Amino acid sequence: MQSAKYIFLVLAIISLIAADTAWSEAKQSMNSEGIMDITDLNEDDRIDIEEYRHRITDVYFFLDADKDGKLTVVEIQRGIPNLDPDLIDNTDVNGDTIITIYEFRYVLYKDFDALDKNQDGSLDQQEMKNMVEER
Repeated sequence: MQSAKYIFLVLAIISLIAADTAWSEAKQSMNSEGIMDITDLNEDDRIDIEEYRHRITDVYFFLDADKDGKLTVVEIQRGIPNLDPDLIDNTDVNGDTIITIYEFRYVLYKDFDALDKNQDGSLDQQEMKNMVEER
């Protein structure tokens, strides 16, 4: 499932943003528990759509190296070096080679729905664990 790989990479970047520590410590938090801890703002052991939106917005602006409010392929590749180029193309909904916050959120919201296997409107620990294992 390519979208799960993309989601994992995005959430891994979230871990790096929030960690603000040495790379080795941040790398350790790139498991389902670490991602949950960083993204679950209200600490209810679930990631709801608002917490998810908050984090993907953080990731978008973290990747936006020149802070112009737009992502280019180069910025994404610098932030996520091994990302499949097809995933970037799929995120660029209108094909203009610029990824807006709206395109970024649109694609990742669809992925949220796909990851929410029990369709309860949030991602629980098991759903996060499944996502990490699929990467």
